[in-house]
Amino acid sequence: MMEINFMNRRQFLINIIAGSTGLATNQFSWANSTPPLLVSAYKDRTNHYGVAGFLPTSNQPLWQLPLPARAHAISSHSVKPLIAVFDRRPGQRVHIVDWQQGKLIATIKATANRHFYGHGVFSQDGKQLFCSENNWQQGTGVIGIYDTQRFTRLGEMASGGIGPHELVLHPNGNTLVVANGGILTRPESGRKKLNLDAMAPNLSHINIKTGELVDQQTFVHHQLSIRHLAISQRGQVVAGMQYQGDQSDIEPLVASQIAQGSPLKSMASDELAWLQMNQYTASVCILDHADTVIVTCPRANRVISWQLSTRKLKSSLNVSDAAGVVATALDQCAITTGLGQLHIMQCQQGSLSPLSLQRFSHLAWDNHLATAKAQT
Repeated sequence: MMEINFMNRRQFLINIIAGSTGLATNQFSWANSTPPLLVSAYKDRTNHYGVAGFLPTSNQPLWQLPLPARAHAISSHSVKPLIAVFDRRPGQRVHIVDWQQGKLIATIKATANRHFYGHGVFSQDGKQLFCSENNWQQGTGVIGIYDTQRFTRLGEMASGGIGPHELVLHPNGNTLVVANGGILTRPESGRKKLNLDAMAPNLSHINIKTGELVDQQTFVHHQLSIRHLAISQRGQVVAGMQYQGDQSDIEPLVASQIAQGSPLKSMASDELAWLQMNQYTASVCILDHADTVIVTCPRANRVISWQLSTRKLKSSLNVSDAAGVVATALDQCAITTGLGQLHIMQCQQGSLSPLSLQRFSHLAWDNHLATAKAQT
């Protein structure tokens, strides 16, 4: 196990937050505080990878944990102070980290004939971890199921398609919503996409207990790979896509599903806005209270936002290499970049406005950002 050797991180974090906010310092008093603890994968100046915990009010991490390979997304345990850090596709490991201390607790290794796709989510009660995986022998997507006591594999269920990427837990606690990107890959060819002409992406709803496919929706073009998701408190899903067709094509890259069983409908936009996104989205975030959905577009250096209830385009900001995005308050979000920046934005009825900027000079943030959470 790898661990940073410096002062007790938990006490350091407690001291920092208590000193800046006046909060009490019992075990979980700061777990869902303002400002929250942010967590992201990174690459440092020496091209080594890791994961770090930091505050939106500082330009220095509270802790850094080196990792053996590039990581992608992060998921917070619903009860315990743990996060799951997923290797980038085609990943071989999921790292379980104590985010109070920045300490590696366990490592899940991919089982035979499987690899990870970079995303996962904990069950509502925290007893299981669900991971998007590739059954590369059969060329089908599966959801690996893991126990969270010993982090052993319990089994798997079909994802409903090929190339499952991000999956989110429905507010009902019984359903996984899965972005099946439709892209076939194999370990011997790494990240090479093998079936671009025959892609069949979809959005699938799967019953956690039975593995039953309870809903499946497709979108307007078979080469729009559904990649990243966010879900509202009412169960509205917003999907961000990456287009795999001709570079001159202009296709809608963000769509919404109002509720299970309803079709995927494009967010409102014009051709210029879709063109500005450069056929690629990275992260999606919903702020229910602010009626806002935010999508990052690192290849286009853009952050785009819509009003969630109306699907109307509201703002398009120039943010270089914008990548991760997560809610930090009812009406605020944090956005990280591949240049080591951390932007805090105000969100209201779909519109974004900058509040603050921090620069981490020695780190480049990866595509996703999360807040650490624990039961209070």
